Amino acid sequence: MATRGVAAARPRRVRPFHGRIIFRQVPRTASASLWRPTARSYRWSDGYPVLYASLDLDVAFAERLKRTGFQRTPLLVGIARASIARTLDLTSDQTLATFGLSVTAVTGPDYAPSQRLGRELFETGVAALLVPAAIAEVPTQLPRFVLVRERERQERTTPGVGVNLVIFTGNLRPGDGYREIERFLCAIFGLSPGDER
Repeated sequence: MATRGVAAARPRRVRPFHGRIIFRQVPRTASASLWRPTARSYRWSDGYPVLYASLDLDVAFAERLKRTGFQRTPLLVGIARASIARTLDLTSDQTLATFGLSVTAVTGPDYAPSQRLGRELFETGVAALLVPAAIAEVPTQLPRFVLVRERERQERTTPGVGVNLVIFTGNLRPGDGYREIERFLCAIFGLSPGDER
């Protein structure tokens, strides 16, 4: 990956983000940690505080279904209005190509390419990344899922594409932030093809 690509991206492609985000669902037992960033290594980070959120509720659910599958999982969901001045959009192959990467490379099972790029962008002071959600395989196993909220059961189609927002909380500046506007309890579980639960 070319470091010069990172340097070139800063003035040209870093833009403000303003919009609704959905926090990665937290099991009810960990409700106190809602909106708390994690320092654990994941797809776009390797040991510094990061908050992983989605732009769409069903994309956020697909990210959870990737881990929990058919298991009924109780969740606490948070929705916030975010405003982050220095955000880089990495959702297209064209933009990722400037870093020697592709959507396939950053959504595959190997986290190393996205972690390296995330680290370099974090160190340049970028505060957030719009990234493709790594959920393409989820609907092949779980084409539909059930959302149970306030005793109402809804069957929904599992998305295979979407966008996540990765927030480098240590790079937030005055004026940046995310303010919760809603939270709710629910449960989800995946349905296999032809499942009539």
